[in-house]
Amino acid sequence: MVFSGSIGRRRLLQGSLATLVSAGFASNARAQKAAAPARVVRISRASFAPEKYDDIKDRLDRAQNALVPAIQRLHGCIHYFAAIDRESSSMVNVSVWQSVEDAKQMQTLAPMLELAEEFTREGVRFERPILNYETLWEA
Repeated sequence: MVFSGSIGRRRLLQGSLATLVSAGFASNARAQKAAAPARVVRISRASFAPEKYDDIKDRLDRAQNALVPAIQRLHGCIHYFAAIDRESSSMVNVSVWQSVEDAKQMQTLAPMLELAEEFTREGVRFERPILNYETLWEA
């Protein structure tokens, strides 16, 4: 069968989707995503003087040499982001974990504690406590 134009392709896609739904594939995929275990998002925020931006950015960038291998060894880490914003003179570490217990490993991670001390000496002010959010949904 030959389809011409976008209407033919659209009907083909609609028919294929209807077949998947009737066979249970599409609804099962949604159910599996909905049934995924809740994850935890950990957010550490800090601020600094605007004139320190370049120094803090460089130090944060160099920190990955020690932090990435240490974080990768931790149980349950799904994603980890270190980010900085010039406009607000702030930085965040956002990580996604399998559980609150997994996220709390960051509290005792030696390279992270050492880095926090270095940043504090440079005038970085960390918000406390660091919060661990249980996820409700994801897209």
